[in-house]
Amino acid sequence: MTYTKFSVKTGLAPDKKAEAPIYLLHPTIEPVCIPAEQKKQENHTKTTVIIPISQRTHRTKKRKSTVISMIAFLLCTGICFTFGYLLNYACKKDVIAPKLVCGLTYRLAYISSGGNAEAVTLEKKSSIKKQSPVSTQKITANAAVEAPLAKASPVIPAASDVKSNSVVESQTAPSEPVPVSSEKGEMKSESGSTAYPLIKQNLAKSSDKLSLSNETSFTPNIEALMNESIPAFASADTPLSIDKPLVLVLHTHGTESYLPTDSDYYSEDDPTRTQDTTRNVVRVGTELSNILNSYGIPTLHCEIMHDKDSYVTAYKNSMKTMQEYLQKYPSIKYVIDVHRDSIFKANKEQIKPYTVINGEPSAQILMVIGTSGGGAAHPNWEKNLGLALKLETTMNKTFPTLARPINLRNSRFNQNVSEGAFILEVGSCGNTMDEALTAVKMFAQCFAKTLNNK
Repeated sequence: MTYTKFSVKTGLAPDKKAEAPIYLLHPTIEPVCIPAEQKKQENHTKTTVIIPISQRTHRTKKRKSTVISMIAFLLCTGICFTFGYLLNYACKKDVIAPKLVCGLTYRLAYISSGGNAEAVTLEKKSSIKKQSPVSTQKITANAAVEAPLAKASPVIPAASDVKSNSVVESQTAPSEPVPVSSEKGEMKSESGSTAYPLIKQNLAKSSDKLSLSNETSFTPNIEALMNESIPAFASADTPLSIDKPLVLVLHTHGTESYLPTDSDYYSEDDPTRTQDTTRNVVRVGTELSNILNSYGIPTLHCEIMHDKDSYVTAYKNSMKTMQEYLQKYPSIKYVIDVHRDSIFKANKEQIKPYTVINGEPSAQILMVIGTSGGGAAHPNWEKNLGLALKLETTMNKTFPTLARPINLRNSRFNQNVSEGAFILEVGSCGNTMDEALTAVKMFAQCFAKTLNNK
């Protein structure tokens, strides 16, 4: 063991000597150190005390460890806040594809929502207003079905009413002035912000067979699911009324909006969300519920924008709404969550799912089916997929190019509440409201046909 020598006072008179050397080894006792210059002036007799060097460095090491820990904590905190801010900004601007945001934050949502992994998205945290969706929200219903419908059956357009379909991919002239190039070669909008191309593209696959965009590890048996029965539509012997609704239409992301006018360009300043229900997906849900009611299918429309107060808790909020409706109306068999898509390339070009059917410009339809692939319990997902496959088959036969391939995902998106639940993406943020309404009208017709044929 290595020792260091220190000089200390012995407390003896000048004329007396220390009887024996003193060894100070106890770690709690500190010697009194005397500078070399002071030694000459001292008349006291000195003796040598020896202590280990390791005791001197103990406190120094402890201080260094504390400082390093504080620096590491501050760095980690700064990185986390910066990362969260960037994702929050990107989500607000719709510059990150939804599945990327979902992938990055899936585990966080799974832990915080008690297994409800679809509560994934980033937005600033704010207080959630408590409200009773069933009792306080407006229920949209066609006047023809507000009274009980005795022995009603859906009014389905005849096949002869459906004209041959054609897809027009040519770029139509924009209704707004084309942005001009700046001195740097960038496209600028009238407001002076940078403008990027908005590309019309047919995203439908061949209508000869079903297409499935599978993002899971599951390999569903398409043929077997097509032969599965779906929740039955009320027969002619069963009275229909708005008091016993069959379909619930609602919006987890109700603030998702569309472009006000058609254009070949978009600006980053263009709003992609709004609480104006004449410009967002709530308007599309109103159109869908009205048409289904006109076909004799009792449908309720919940107009709550579940992302209005907090985008983070949107799926948690909509799950509560679904449960309240299903408890009050156990006759509901189908739950349609109406959204709109958002498609951007790495170079900031925006893709607009677009087609022309019977000479009418239309957005395209995408159905998203959740599974238990993310770990959340979802025993009914194959039932939901079977329904989507039947709906896609009807759309492919009736309005080819209307439907994009079904998207099978790991998250369950609250679809565990019913054997007839799915997300309906009507167009994207690059489509206009008119194009979205055209698409949902055709979908409603195909939905009624599918239920009628069971």
